[in-house]
Amino acid sequence: TGAVLASLEKEGAVKEGRVAFRRVAPYRTFAYKDYAITPLPAIHNTEEPFIYLVQQSGRALLYAHDTDIFPEEVWDYLGSSGIVLNLVSLDCTQGVLPMDYIGHMNLEKNSAVRDRMLEMGIANGDTVFVASHFSHNGGMRHQDAARLEADRGMAIAYDGMEIEV
Repeated sequence: TGAVLASLEKEGAVKEGRVAFRRVAPYRTFAYKDYAITPLPAIHNTEEPFIYLVQQSGRALLYAHDTDIFPEEVWDYLGSSGIVLNLVSLDCTQGVLPMDYIGHMNLEKNSAVRDRMLEMGIANGDTVFVASHFSHNGGMRHQDAARLEADRGMAIAYDGMEIEV
């Protein structure tokens, strides 16, 4: 977006070649190397925010950070795509705290997203769900969250975590 590009230019990141800026549009898939990447509208307090559906060699990842529960149009898109996700990484900024604003999720909302995906068939028993994008003010420690989510079939991310799907 214009605001993001202006910020990167102000910091000199674009000119120095540290960042390659590419404008994307919702639902318009683009290629990067051998990945097909589809930006999907997110709910966040920034200018035109996106989450990303990333596909490669018949595998699919949904990277959904800095968003609340997805807009209905995103659910419709995912439901009609025929895709079964292999990995879903969800925003969990609020941790175990109740949600009092829009733009991020907590563990409760992560579980609701997981349940809806399973009901819709865009995820199945082999789909790996990961809660990530935590904040220091989320009201939990890693081991506390891991105990809460173990029964729900959702992994809790940690620095250096690697997942093969």
